[in-house]
Amino acid sequence: MFYREFGITLEEIHAIINFSEFDRIKALETHYLHLKSEKDRISQLMNTVENTIKIYKEDLTMSKEEFEGFKKQQINANEEKYGKEIREKYNEAVIDSSNKKFGNLTQEQYERIEKLNEEISKALVNAVPEGKPESADGQHVAELHKEWLIMVWPDDLYSEEAHIGLAQMYTQDERFKKYYEDITEGAADYLYEAIKFFLQVELQ
Repeated sequence: MFYREFGITLEEIHAIINFSEFDRIKALETHYLHLKSEKDRISQLMNTVENTIKIYKEDLTMSKEEFEGFKKQQINANEEKYGKEIREKYNEAVIDSSNKKFGNLTQEQYERIEKLNEEISKALVNAVPEGKPESADGQHVAELHKEWLIMVWPDDLYSEEAHIGLAQMYTQDERFKKYYEDITEGAADYLYEAIKFFLQVELQ
């Protein structure tokens, strides 16, 4: 229980308890460095969220310097959390291009992206219960998602095939699926079907 309080895994605790030659001090020092890194990451995220809440509550406009700092915080936080994974999945040039595009966003463009996130969520809440991705409401969701994607992806990356592939991943990756399921139950599968139908119509 002492080691569990530190957040040490059961496997590591098993080794500490059962192997006399296990270096307890080294294990704790390694874990301490991990906790310190996690603390720094969480602190950075908390500052970003705190600043965003302040802006929304007080309807403030960030200065150019504050906005540039905010974008750097967002990029660094994303790299901390997903950097290794996405750089293994995509090539370095794509990720660097994506970060560069985000870094070059104007405040108006960023606010539009945030607004699109809100509009997509609201549209899903309204459309999913109908269960008709091909309906006008379903196609509106897909259209909003395409606008959002074009704004956040590197300029030369968007294609209908890539868009459908991303939507399919929403239904397969538990993290993304949870994000949409938290909006409303069935949202991930609904969005995938709506985007497929939307893009098929566009291609005709």
